[in-house]
Amino acid sequence: MAAILTLESLSLAQGNRLVLENLSGEFDAGSITALVGPNGAGKSTLVQGIMGVLRPLRGRVRCQVPHARRAWLPQQLALDLSFPMSVEELVMSGCWPTHGSFRRYGPAEYRRGQAVMQRLGLQALEHRPLGELSGGQRQRALLGRTLMQEAQLLLLDEPFANVDAATVELLIETLRDMAAEGYR
Repeated sequence: MAAILTLESLSLAQGNRLVLENLSGEFDAGSITALVGPNGAGKSTLVQGIMGVLRPLRGRVRCQVPHARRAWLPQQLALDLSFPMSVEELVMSGCWPTHGSFRRYGPAEYRRGQAVMQRLGLQALEHRPLGELSGGQRQRALLGRTLMQEAQLLLLDEPFANVDAATVELLIETLRDMAAEGYR
């Protein structure tokens, strides 16, 4: 397999603090890679560097996937639970990068949204406000939004934080199935 993402002597900082230094590696299309480390080790910083949110101090990120085809699931802490949005609305908002925020969704988008919610066990929760969801339900809804982007590169920042074992199992199974199917 050819590398879809290559890091070349990459160094990244947050503010004036050097977080990652001289990081290199290759990631193949269809692979699942986990970054493991303690809080503050630079995992989120690396995701931000790959997504182009942070510019490298040195080195570079070579990605064969255009920015519009990269999806990023941020940590749950970035979600405003007081915002009046249902599970279905959150999942459907994943269409925004390619669909735009002012066009109505058509039957194809709604069918895809229903399929994503079914895959993640969210169909019974589709009209529930985000603030009423458990941590695991919220994480599945956030993943649903990310899947609606039909990305070629999917970056998940702490996808298993604050979720129950059943949700971890469902998310791992979903990600493995997607990799095996060559999800697009």
